[in-house]
Amino acid sequence: MFKRLCPSFKRLQARTNVHRWNHTAAVKQALQYKEGATIGGYTVRQVEEVKELHLAAVRLLHEKTGADFLHIAREDRNNHFSVAFATLPTNSTGVPHILEHLTLCGSQKYPCRDPFMKMHNRSLATFMNAMTGCDVTFYPFSTQNIKDYENLLRVYLDAVFFPQLTKLDFMQEGWRLEHTDPKDKSSPIVIKGVVYNEMKGFFSNSSNDFNQAIVNKLCPSGVYGHVSGGHPLSIPDLTWEQLKEFHDKHYHPSNARFLTYGDFPLEKTLSLIDELALSKFEKIDSSHVIPPEPRWKEPRMETMTCVPDPLAANPEKQSTVALTYAMNDITDTQESFVMSILSHLLVNGPNSPFYKNLLQAGIGADYTPSLGYDANLKEAFFSVGLHGVSKADISKVTDIINQTFDEVISTGFPQERIDAALHSVELSLKHQTSNFGLLLNYATVGIWNHGGDPIRSLKVNEHISWLREQLASNSRFFQEKVQQYFKENKHCLTLVMNPDDHHEEKIRTLEQKNIDRKLGELDSASRASIYDNGLKLLQHQSKKEDESCLPHLLLGDVAPTIEMTKLNHINIGGVNVQTTEQATNGVTYFRAVLNASHLPPKLKRMVPLLCEVLTKMGTQDKDYRQFLQEAELKTGGLHTSVHISPHPSEHGCFEQGVLLSSHCLEKNTEAMFSLWKELILRLKLEDDERLMQLVQMCAAGLAQTLADTGHHYAMAQSESYLNACAQLQEEFTGISHITQMKTLAEAPSLKYLLPQLRALADALLKKDSIRCSLNASSTGLSAAENSLDGLLSSIPGACTTNCPDYIADADFYAKERKIHLVFPFGVNFCAKSFNAVPYGHPNYSSLQIASQLLSFKYLLREVREKGGAYGVGAVVQPGGCLSFYSYRDPNMEKTLDVFCDSVAWLTRGEFTEEDLAESKLSCFAKVDKPITPGDRGAAAFLHGVTDEMRQEHRQRLFACSKDDIISAVKTCAGESGCTSSVAVIGPENRFTETGKHWLVHRDSKKPGEDLQEGKEAGQLTEESAARSPRGASFSRNDSSSSDSDSDSGSSESDSDEDTERFLLRVNGLPRNVTPALVAKRLKRAGIKVSKGAQGVLLLTSDNLPSGSAFVQVTSKEDQERAVNYAWGSAELSSRDIKVIRAEVDDVRRYIMTRPPAPSALKDIVSSRVVHVRNLASDATEEQLKGFLSHCNVTRIERERFHSSKAQRSAFVRFATTEDAQRALAMTGKKLKGRKLELRLVSEDYADRLLKGDLLSLALYADNMSSRMRALRSSTTRREKARTSGERSIPGEVVKEHNLEEVLQSSEGQHKVVAEGLPFSVAQISNFLWPLKPTMVVRVRRADGLLSGKTVLSFASLADAQEAAKKNGHVIFGRIVKMTLASGVPSGRDGGETAKMATSSS
Repeated sequence: MFKRLCPSFKRLQARTNVHRWNHTAAVKQALQYKEGATIGGYTVRQVEEVKELHLAAVRLLHEKTGADFLHIAREDRNNHFSVAFATLPTNSTGVPHILEHLTLCGSQKYPCRDPFMKMHNRSLATFMNAMTGCDVTFYPFSTQNIKDYENLLRVYLDAVFFPQLTKLDFMQEGWRLEHTDPKDKSSPIVIKGVVYNEMKGFFSNSSNDFNQAIVNKLCPSGVYGHVSGGHPLSIPDLTWEQLKEFHDKHYHPSNARFLTYGDFPLEKTLSLIDELALSKFEKIDSSHVIPPEPRWKEPRMETMTCVPDPLAANPEKQSTVALTYAMNDITDTQESFVMSILSHLLVNGPNSPFYKNLLQAGIGADYTPSLGYDANLKEAFFSVGLHGVSKADISKVTDIINQTFDEVISTGFPQERIDAALHSVELSLKHQTSNFGLLLNYATVGIWNHGGDPIRSLKVNEHISWLREQLASNSRFFQEKVQQYFKENKHCLTLVMNPDDHHEEKIRTLEQKNIDRKLGELDSASRASIYDNGLKLLQHQSKKEDESCLPHLLLGDVAPTIEMTKLNHINIGGVNVQTTEQATNGVTYFRAVLNASHLPPKLKRMVPLLCEVLTKMGTQDKDYRQFLQEAELKTGGLHTSVHISPHPSEHGCFEQGVLLSSHCLEKNTEAMFSLWKELILRLKLEDDERLMQLVQMCAAGLAQTLADTGHHYAMAQSESYLNACAQLQEEFTGISHITQMKTLAEAPSLKYLLPQLRALADALLKKDSIRCSLNASSTGLSAAENSLDGLLSSIPGACTTNCPDYIADADFYAKERKIHLVFPFGVNFCAKSFNAVPYGHPNYSSLQIASQLLSFKYLLREVREKGGAYGVGAVVQPGGCLSFYSYRDPNMEKTLDVFCDSVAWLTRGEFTEEDLAESKLSCFAKVDKPITPGDRGAAAFLHGVTDEMRQEHRQRLFACSKDDIISAVKTCAGESGCTSSVAVIGPENRFTETGKHWLVHRDSKKPGEDLQEGKEAGQLTEESAARSPRGASFSRNDSSSSDSDSDSGSSESDSDEDTERFLLRVNGLPRNVTPALVAKRLKRAGIKVSKGAQGVLLLTSDNLPSGSAFVQVTSKEDQERAVNYAWGSAELSSRDIKVIRAEVDDVRRYIMTRPPAPSALKDIVSSRVVHVRNLASDATEEQLKGFLSHCNVTRIERERFHSSKAQRSAFVRFATTEDAQRALAMTGKKLKGRKLELRLVSEDYADRLLKGDLLSLALYADNMSSRMRALRSSTTRREKARTSGERSIPGEVVKEHNLEEVLQSSEGQHKVVAEGLPFSVAQISNFLWPLKPTMVVRVRRADGLLSGKTVLSFASLADAQEAAKKNGHVIFGRIVKMTLASGVPSGRDGGETAKMATSSS
């Protein structure tokens, strides 16, 4: 993995994992060693204690080889190992990076292919990786199991010192010339390779390109003038021989630095390393010293280009400019500490001078990606600049930067800012994370690699004391540093990056020239060998290997139980609070969830924006600068984020809300809660300029994340079509959110949003639906509870709503979608998702194991090794999706095929019991990762996943069989017809452009296209706000809702002559809406419906309106506007409007499942076509033909819609009209257990529908006017009943052992026992409507969770019988069972009924 490493000194302090210990056993043992003593072949050089980090460091030298060794003893079960080598590139072929990959592809003792990846399934490692920096390569791993530690140590040592480095592995991991299809000699020749594709993806991100250019251009004379990871245009210049030579030169113990961390015995590790590796080498002269970069006499300026950002808020402002200064040698740890604090003071937070002068100048969107002090090189650098600048303002940026340095030299920094910066260091020393050893590794590897003292860099308190002394003796200490490093320093680079519309085309041209050049260097024999070499590699990748040489753990090495956390649940200020006493090292952790499930839709849509700005807008008593300064001085920050959590056992149900979180030193607990109190009670949302600045910064930051984490966005997109929770998650955190923030950032003003944010804050910041948690030490918990009581007692309201309060989206339905989101990347991010099960379902454990089997036993070989993608895998999400993904993938089409093939491979059972055991191990490695004291109990508090549920999941992992896994995957993703969805993020692709059923989305909006003619830019009208959250007000009493208003913008011709259709699906409509009203409301939002009401098709379900509609709009722009429109405030009858793109096939699929519309009945007298409905999905055409054998069938046309699953309808063509008429007599007869419905339709109707040549949508509507009138009448009666005080349905919860008593009670004599109903009484009422139960009794299991059983009481036997007819119906993806238990007398029979009801689930 190519990574810019070595975080600054300051970043080390931000991540520690400490408990409150004195001298633990591991530390005591380490302090027993004396300098000069020998341990085996090692000599002790240093022994020092670092009390602030609760560790002791022992540095040793291996006498025979000169290997440097650092042991950090600490009472931490998560032990860590790393071996690092100075790797200094002399060109940009990426030899250090490719060598890092090849060392892990097989070694002398472990000659199988890619043992590193195979060890993921044979280990309980909490971390395994290898990393290449600018001048160092290191190989770290972490584990809590001592046997696993020794296994991994053996594999790692053999890999780095005795690798095979085969030519075939070089071709696979590095680069090769190969035919696009290795089996087709006539296909084009291209460059392939895992690292090659990784770096293409790396440089597709303009931020990475800019950061790399800073390093290369600031230090151009030596090592740093090259790309150690490899530049795609230079990688093909590397030869296999050069790579082996580089290994011989750099991968020697004399150039090695070993790091061990944790509580495992030191002597045993030293002995093992000596035995396995060091004893086989002799010391050599291995001096790899980087000379200082010659300092410039004058500053320099460089320019570069990049691809225009399709997500940029303003296409005219896409330039990036930064000033970067060469700084100190990083081995001077005191100076590095000073510079990290100075960097914090200069650029961090709204009180910093650069934030005030540069960010708030209004000429850029955000800081440049490389910001502040950076210790990644031997000589550190400091960079500051702006992203999202117009070319005309570049000089303004540089002027402001220079003026700001002058200002700081003149005025210095307020003392409270210096105190806050040092407080953040103090707090971060005590704050805890789960892999401290790895973070120590990151923090020390750079200093150590350049000859510095890694132990001294850890002594934070010494550095703080020294800095305080300097400040006390010299009040201008920091100002003099600014003068020295910024005003007097001529080694300053100004780098400007401008967008170029032709940049992507130029890159492609250069890549093709590179291929042509490489081919031109080959003679005819070498060129011909490209095909043979490709086949050899393919054969090598496909062969079955003997993996028995690899060490592994057994399932017996895994602990059978988890470590339980004692949680207390108390009531404070009328609010449920979870508390737990933990060894938090003097830090108090606070969380609160504000449930938003009960809020109206128009407010819910504002939640992400409120979370972004809530703590950054200030209060009535403090402006945002003062408030944030106080928060930095007393806490680790006050944080708010979107909270979306799926129900742990109810598929389709989820909680939506806002998460508040913070932590502080125990001495500041009262101050922390005082800040929350001030924020909640005195929040100020009035500064529209501040709001705009925050939105622009957020939009710029989000856009930069896409190129590096595209697989996460692709999975979120594909999952969003499958369940409502995932859809909301994508809307709030996925590409939809990025697009929404971009839209807001484009607006000339956001003042109109302030009242909406204020309304949301008023609705949320109350006690109506809140829960809290506290994690603190034994000495701090009581004070935390008292301070929390003070906060909660001051908040208005009472906790009246269940929290958590899970809801379900009754209008959501799973959809099969294929979407390609086009972005200018060199590679793809692919995802395919299937609906799965929630965490508590028995199949979840099976699917988790299946995901590991798929990832490591199939996808890795087919997509990474053969296909060249940098990453690939399968994951099962707790919210109920099984997703496949690929990362930086050059072969989108092939990868999607492999996703399907992998499911078939697994369901055929082509894996062994050994594979199964290994996959279980990898699952345990994930579920057993260390949990910090601050996070203990968080899963239960945030997601309802208790320790008992985790233990049950663990037991299922142990017990899961091969048949269990195959069954679970077949149910979820088998060929029998499981709904799936595909999303791809990447460059233009002919396959999706011409392929069937693909929706290709491009962000093609041009500047000013939303502005009306005659409007000045900056006048945001209702029409031009169609893509902003302002929305439109949909009033039910609007006069335009009249049925007679057709709003038809064109003739009423039956035929639609459009060559391309732009379709939408609108969900969340009231049941009594009319086509005219839908068209009117869309028009108000600036969206033109084709032919007005004739372009609207209202959908039905069970002969009643479903609240959804298909709508045809007039243009692509209208479709895009509708999809991106913020419908949060657009309501009809207080219902949440949701709009998504639709395809012609979506409409066809719906129409084919419905009874023929009136338009199908024209000219049917002479028709020979019959429409057949209600077919079994597995009924074949031959079986249907046999069913109609008494008639002369000429053709059966049955759509599959690009799926393996056949539709439940078909068009059957007969030889004569008499045959067609005869066939109608079979209506009601059964085929494969299902009653068929046959209706005669016109031949033109069938032909058009099959070809996709649709008429106006309204012509496919059912004749429902009478039903609509009845529904409106019913709605009116319900409204009157509600306003007249009619009681809602009463409900209660009983324990399972009281079920018999409920069934025998006389109250509500007529009862139905139901399974599979949702937990919400309102949702149950909707399901039963128009029937109304007199009582709803839900049954709770012995463990306290709802069992899923419900007893419904009805006033009459007829109602109960009618309700029982809903047996077998589906709600939220579950089949509902309804058993009549009415009129049963007390006594024996009643008991039997109760037993039956109890056992039926």
